Amino acid sequence: FVNDRFRAIRVDMSQQILEDTRAMRIYENIVRFHLHGSAVLSGSGNFEFKHNWDEMRKALMSLTAAYDNYRGLHSNNTCVSRYEPQMQSVLILLSIIDWSTGKMLSAFDTNTMPQFVRFTTEVELAIRISCAVRNYDYYGFFRLCGEADYITLCALHPIIDHVRSLGLKVIHGSFGDGKIPLADLVRTMKFNSQVDAQAFVENHGLSVHAETVARNE
Repeated sequence: FVNDRFRAIRVDMSQQILEDTRAMRIYENIVRFHLHGSAVLSGSGNFEFKHNWDEMRKALMSLTAAYDNYRGLHSNNTCVSRYEPQMQSVLILLSIIDWSTGKMLSAFDTNTMPQFVRFTTEVELAIRISCAVRNYDYYGFFRLCGEADYITLCALHPIIDHVRSLGLKVIHGSFGDGKIPLADLVRTMKFNSQVDAQAFVENHGLSVHAETVARNE
């Protein structure tokens, strides 16, 4: 019900070209709602992840356009909303990996952002996270996740397993047939438990014996 109501509100505001500060706050809440929903409900049987994600993207694009248009009309050289850096950072994070295919996407062009948005803490962190993934720095990615706020982590949630997969490739490219302590993977890749980590590596054709990860013989 809430999802349908938010969709109706978003469409109505878009058709009426409502782009004042009140409309921005509504768009921001819609984006947060969909990001939170995707993180909490993904994997549940009745949750339509793609539909939810598409609605979030549409709201986010309308929101960023509203930021730019409002700034142009009011000759405003500051962030229009206190949450603009957070919302703009989500755009960067959505341009890292296609969650449905695992393929790397073209990097978001941050030169299109005003400088006072580009150099905010939130946007800088998003850029560092994006660079870590593109450089196959899985360790750096998960370390930077420790600096992120809740909404940022929700935006990253769909690609975390993709980054873990990249990490396994990097590790086995470096260690070859050497055994890797399962506890190290839990720590560096932020698994909830050794059980979750073991299920993940076994799904990638690896085996776990005596709490170490190795290639299947």
